[in-house]
Amino acid sequence: MPYRIRHGSGAKPFQIVNLLTGKVVGSSATRQAAQGSIGHRTDAESNNPKAYKRVVNNKLPYYGETDLGKKTIKINKSMSKKHPVHKRPINKHAKKYPEVLDTIVHEVHHVIHPKKLEKNVRKATKRLIKKMSPGQKRKHYNLFK
Repeated sequence: MPYRIRHGSGAKPFQIVNLLTGKVVGSSATRQAAQGSIGHRTDAESNNPKAYKRVVNNKLPYYGETDLGKKTIKINKSMSKKHPVHKRPINKHAKKYPEVLDTIVHEVHHVIHPKKLEKNVRKATKRLIKKMSPGQKRKHYNLFK
């Protein structure tokens, strides 16, 4: 969302205004602090996986894709089912097709940490799936129906 800085009065005279709604969303004592706050706000909004469109595209030549520019996450469910990477189920609640959950979590992790190396995203994905509850796994599956 676009923001601008408006000079007001009081202890924190620099107000951060959301241009879409016109509402004041924060205030700071200095212009520099207000600009830093705008940077943090826009970074947090761009790394929010809920803002991304989720698509199942079984014609992709790979398991999944994250397009940060178009804000889309694409998953190839058929490839995940036909060409499994794991030799055994990686979790109890995805005994048939663990790759689908693995791909979903992997691509969402790319959204949250776009600058992370692929190797580190893979390690983090494996760790995250092991810690997930059955409800969290179900929630991730349901996002890509």
